[in-house]
Parts: sequence; C-alpha cells; structure tokens
Amino acid sequence: MCKDMAKNSLSIRKIMLEESASSPDFQYLLRQVETEALKVFDEVVVATLVPGRVYQPVDTTHILLIDEQNVYVSAASFEKMLACDSEICLPLSFNALSGAALVEGVHTQRHYERAERLLEACAVPDDEERSGIHVALYKAETFNKECRGQMIDNVHAYQSASEACETATAGFYYLFSDYYGNQRLDILDRLPVDAQTVLEVGCGRGLTGKAIKELHNCHVTGIELNPEVAEEARNHLDAVICANVEDLQISQNYDVIIATELFEHLVNPEEFLVKSYDALNSGGCLILTVPNVGHYQVVEDLLAGRWDYVASGLLCYTHLRFFTQSTLEDWCIRSPYTEYSIERQTGDLPERVSRWSQVAETDQESLSTLGFYVRLVK
Repeated sequence: MCKDMAKNSLSIRKIMLEESASSPDFQYLLRQVETEALKVFDEVVVATLVPGRVYQPVDTTHILLIDEQNVYVSAASFEKMLACDSEICLPLSFNALSGAALVEGVHTQRHYERAERLLEACAVPDDEERSGIHVALYKAETFNKECRGQMIDNVHAYQSASEACETATAGFYYLFSDYYGNQRLDILDRLPVDAQTVLEVGCGRGLTGKAIKELHNCHVTGIELNPEVAEEARNHLDAVICANVEDLQISQNYDVIIATELFEHLVNPEEFLVKSYDALNSGGCLILTVPNVGHYQVVEDLLAGRWDYVASGLLCYTHLRFFTQSTLEDWCIRSPYTEYSIERQTGDLPERVSRWSQVAETDQESLSTLGFYVRLVK
C-alpha cells in the first residue's frame, strides 16, 4: 500500500464508552485501526473524545471521527476514502451490504479484506441509510470550521452541521456487534430441565441469564470482569460478582455452570475445570462453548502467512488458548468429571477448501467447524 507523495496526516478521534475503555479487546481494536491508517497516511495520532466536552481543532490534514460504536476500517478503505478528496467521506456499512452479496461468512481479518474486494463490484442500494453511519473521514480544515466550539457527543451532530459540505461515499467499515450483549439462546436446551441454581461465568449484560431465568424459573448468578457491564447485568440476574473468575473462590454449589466463549480467554483453563467441578452439586454439569482454531478460514490465513488478532472472533485479541476437538477431548479426559460430550457447530465448506483433500490429509469436518458445545457432568 503506497502513501501519497504529498504529506497526509490523520487524527483519529473516538467517542469511547466506559465499557469499551475497560475492554482490552476494544482498546486493541483502536490500535488496529491506527495500524491500518498508518499504511496510508504519513502520520496518525489517536485520541478519545469525552462526551460533553467542547471540540478543540487539530492540525492534521484529515480527521476520522468514530462514534461510541466499535468499528474496524481497513487500509484499502482508508486509501479509497482519501482518494475521493471530498470534504467529507462516508464509508458504507460492510455489515448492511454483505448479507445479500457474500456467500461465505467472515471470521478473520484477512477474509474481511477478501470480502471487501468482492463488495466493491456490488451496486450500492439507492436507499442506503447514511443515518446509520458510525464513522466518517473529514478534511480537517472543514471539520475544524464546522465543529469549533461544539460538543461532539455523537456522529450525527457533525453530519447535520455540515450539510453544505461536499460529501462522497467510499470504502467500508465493519461494525462489531454488541460484544457483551449476545444472548446465547442456543444453549438453553442443553440445560437440565430441573436446574435450580445456575452460575454464568462471563455473563456480559446478563441477557443469556435472563432468558435462563424466564425458561427455568431458577436462580441465576453471574460473574463479569468488566465493571460497567457487570452493573448492567445486575438489572437482569439474581446476583452478579464483578471479578476475574481465575482469582475467585466459588463457594456456593450450583446445578449448572455456563461459560460461553470464555474458556479460551483463561490463563489456566484446566484449573477452571477443577474449580467448576468443586462448585457443582453431584450430577451437576458444566457447559462450555469454545471456538475451533481448525476452521478453514484460520487454516487459509496460515497458508497465506497470516494470523491476525481481532477484537472479536476466532482469533480474538484476548484468546490465550486455542482448541480443536482433539485438544478438548484430551483436556476433558484428564479433568475430574465423570463424563463429557462434545458437539460441533458446523457450516458449509467452499468448494476450493473441499478440494484440499486431493493434495493433503485433511479433516473436512474440522475445517467446517466454527466451535464446539462441551458438556461435562460431575
């Protein structure tokens, strides 16, 4: 990626929610956006905007304003946004456009970049909503003039203040879903119907626990590391402990312990298996969901010399351990549990991946597996 011969500098200004500021994943995401920008701009500076404070002008040539949502912008999109040379450039929502246009899901950064190239050839719907834009590139001169002395509390404030400015559309941005608000309804039918006490480790906003309470009429306790999110979870659960589960002694006995997409984040997952076993009633169960590092998109990335950490997904920045079914089976065997089962979460394989078996030994089922449901019984 070549930088323009003329000096172009960028100020990235992000409206950061407290819950995102407390998340290592989204702190990393902001650094990731900075890295992509440095492939296009000669100089990049990053700062967060505090809602309610008056905007102070910057002396860079361009400003990228990101609202309170967590977004990713690739170097290719930065290049297109810069090349359009308008006072304001609004990238399109990758999420909104990709559903109908792409056959494959996107689970790694490299596959996002690949999908971005495919979407370039797609026609943009006439009714594409600009009100849904969460990020925009400004010429700093324009932004400084339009927003001097204003409070920049959201991305829509400066859009309405700049209706007379020349506006263009170029590039894409990827909007991360609510990291803490996923409701894992897929695990509900895996709970024993007679469960009376449930512990959810990494409960987020407590929406999965809320669904469990409504279905089973049981007592649900949550453990959540992020203090801002834990406070919200208290609105939905019977009790919430704000702590790192690896530093916590779990004293109460439970019928079920749930940990969705948490096991891979632990420094010592095997110790967690023992700790959860001790915290369960006789006949109780531990239910885990764990991503599969053997998924074809991770394997394809490695074949292409890539292993990119992302804010959320198969290669999440805070993943410390990586699993295939074989690895999980070994860990379950040497755990104290009396029985276990592993169920795959599978998807379709592209034809190009199916052909790998013609030239190398492959596990087609593993390549199609995004993750696993693991159930261990005491």
